[in-house]
Amino acid sequence: NATQGTGVSFLLMVDNSGSMYDTIDGTPTRNPEATRITAAKEAIGTFIDSMTNPKDRLGLSSFNTRYGREVPLTADRIRVSSSLGGITRPEAEDAYTELYAALFTASGDLAGTPGRRAIIVLSDGENYPYFERKGIPHPVHGERTFTHAESILELQREGISVFAINFGREKDRNLVEIAHQTGGLVFDAANRDELASVYGEIKERVLDEYLIEARGLVHATDSARVRVEYVSGRTPAAAERTYYASNLFGVPAERLGLPFIIPFLFALLAGWLLSLIRAGRQSAVPNLMVLDSGRGTASTRMFDLNKDVTVIGGSPKDDLTISGSPTVTESHATVVFDRKTGSYTVAGDAAVTVNNRPVKKKTLKAGDVIRIGDSTIVFDDDVTKASE
Repeated sequence: NATQGTGVSFLLMVDNSGSMYDTIDGTPTRNPEATRITAAKEAIGTFIDSMTNPKDRLGLSSFNTRYGREVPLTADRIRVSSSLGGITRPEAEDAYTELYAALFTASGDLAGTPGRRAIIVLSDGENYPYFERKGIPHPVHGERTFTHAESILELQREGISVFAINFGREKDRNLVEIAHQTGGLVFDAANRDELASVYGEIKERVLDEYLIEARGLVHATDSARVRVEYVSGRTPAAAERTYYASNLFGVPAERLGLPFIIPFLFALLAGWLLSLIRAGRQSAVPNLMVLDSGRGTASTRMFDLNKDVTVIGGSPKDDLTISGSPTVTESHATVVFDRKTGSYTVAGDAAVTVNNRPVKKKTLKAGDVIRIGDSTIVFDDDVTKASE
């Protein structure tokens, strides 16, 4: 089990905006027991009580106009439970819903924490930024307005999954993408019972994840297809991925020593395995996953191909910028979408390889590995729809 040795760290985030003090169906009320925030506190309290592994840790945060660190990660369940009572109705100036800013900030609270990390965020509405709505600087962020893409990138950098719960009639349109791009899921809850059930399901999903280790073999072929199957009762699951292991940077594998081959295969296989252990990770559009290189660093880890022409290069003007590598030029390569065939083609006048072979132009398939300068980029068009 992936979390058996190190435990798991859950950061529980609860929306504390003004609308959370309405009834579950959205009607204003003066009865605190009938409010969404009370139902949320009850469900979170039940979740906390259900955590029995002493290696697991919990943190608690609230968010509205501001981000409130109620309790940092701790193994002290009683402390977290008792802090729920400290979350109270905000003043009018603090009643906005800075959802994206809160997720961005929360990723920093979990940064550097060992083991599996996940954020469970409950919200009853859309991101409602203070500066955009009020027209005056935010009390903390000034004139900066956070985007959901910034939150995704920050969470991906830290390897943190977001499990989001919609607890209201309004839903943020970008929550599905945030969850799926970080390896989580989105759930809807319409009442107290459903809310408690959702928290329980999230816990079981994370605690039931498995970390898979495999030995990568070198074959005299361009690629290898690996399939992993898991069967438990009547709920089998399977996943497939392609990895490339014969020619490394244009050199036959048999000419390279083990000190060179093993680290590269490990990095490539680890990236694939990570996609397996992140429960339900899905992408809404084809994308490029940029892996860190030994020399340069990429300005983004995950880049959605939502344009007909995507320019990759070393200039900040390019759509996908790779900095720090002297061999990457401005407009080094382009990825072009053909609307008639629905396919993507990579082309470049400079040095570009696909699956370790130099190319001027090549139609891409899912799992193709593009090498530009010192960076490895994986193309993925295995697009699936959210199941939740």
